[in-house]
Amino acid sequence: SFYIAGFLVFYLSAYLWVWRLTKRGRTDTAKYVFYAATNLLLFALSSAMGNKAGVHLLYFPLITSTLVVYGFYDKQKIVMMTALSFAFLGLLDFTSHRLWHVHIPPETQHAFYAGNFVLSVAVIGFCIIHLISVLYYTQTRLRESESNLSSILSSLNEVVWAATLPHGDIIYMNTAAEQVFAFPAKSHYENRKHWSQIVLPEDRADYEAFGAEIHKKGADEIEYRVVRRNGELRWLRDRCKIVWDETGKPARLEGITTDITDHKLATEKVKQQNEQLRGILESTQSSIFALDTDYNYLILNSTHRRTMQNAYGVSVKRGANPIEGDFFGTDTEKVLAHLQRAAEGGPFLVIEEMGDPARRRTWYETVYNPGR
Repeated sequence: SFYIAGFLVFYLSAYLWVWRLTKRGRTDTAKYVFYAATNLLLFALSSAMGNKAGVHLLYFPLITSTLVVYGFYDKQKIVMMTALSFAFLGLLDFTSHRLWHVHIPPETQHAFYAGNFVLSVAVIGFCIIHLISVLYYTQTRLRESESNLSSILSSLNEVVWAATLPHGDIIYMNTAAEQVFAFPAKSHYENRKHWSQIVLPEDRADYEAFGAEIHKKGADEIEYRVVRRNGELRWLRDRCKIVWDETGKPARLEGITTDITDHKLATEKVKQQNEQLRGILESTQSSIFALDTDYNYLILNSTHRRTMQNAYGVSVKRGANPIEGDFFGTDTEKVLAHLQRAAEGGPFLVIEEMGDPARRRTWYETVYNPGR
């Protein structure tokens, strides 16, 4: 009785130690402490029941379930640690049988074995209650983690989703889907083709080709348009990847869908403004150009191209450096001085004769204006 009680006190102390380690975030240490304590408790169970061979059948499910509950999910590690448990418990059983074997008088055998039976039931009950409490604790923590993750995903503006493969059934989609698609999320759960059905017909072929392409690449992204319930057109960007199972087969498809309509509209607006600016530059008879701080062409109109061709016999294009390329010939140092003056000061006007001496030199009125 004292022997079993001592092990129960030890196990309770180990459990409290595990609880403190877990609270402090040292979960790995807590796993191994609980593993060792479980081994010793099972040894006490075996001893209490007279080291009978049938008791050893309880070792494997109790130890394995304990390892899984406390996070030992690696199969090789579970097999190795279970084997170590058998070896350890077998050694202790043999030692206890040789050292603690005593002769029990016939008149006290009935009471002795009855007491052993009660203690054995108590130990088994304690193991079961403890495993149930551990499972309950693990499930509670899992629910808390799922709740926290769901709260985080619900706060995102992007649609986070997952679908089965190869059928494409939606198995998860956060609440942002209703704002982005303007359809209830259940529409995607109930109809696997609902997503492709709201894709704009002009983009549907590319969208379906993307579905086949991602199976080859494993991860990819695409931009396409969808028609919302109210008829509004929205631009979306999908970033998807395939998640593989342990056998190397595709298990599911995960992705993030972002509404990029505002970005597309802003980009289109800038593009239109650039086209308008280009139209203005090309419609004027003045030679207009712009250089960056390294004197590379950023902007130049067709009139400037013709002027440089007629005056210096050179062809210019965007990205070229007229100073390093000596496009202005004998006027290069003079032009460089004007550019440096404009960069250091403000706009100014110069009227001077320019051009290749071998060609006809012409008087030009040039305005140098620093861009800010």
